[in-house]
Amino acid sequence: MRGSRCWSRRKATRRLLYQQAKFHVVVNEQKDPPTAQVIKDRDGSLKEVKVQMTKAEFQSSRSCFPGQ
Repeated sequence: MRGSRCWSRRKATRRLLYQQAKFHVVVNEQKDPPTAQVIKDRDGSLKEVKVQMTKAEFQSSRSCFPGQ
């Protein structure tokens, strides 16, 4: 969905689309560069994507994470 902030794209063996509402930012001053962890339920469904980044990185990318 071009131009939409509601979706984010990740490349792996195949392309996956995640709803941006499932992204949760954790401010961690020791995570430079930022890291992302995909967390799934027991049945393999996406539960959340945990993104760890420094406070400065979060401030500069705040518009990418609405509601946080």
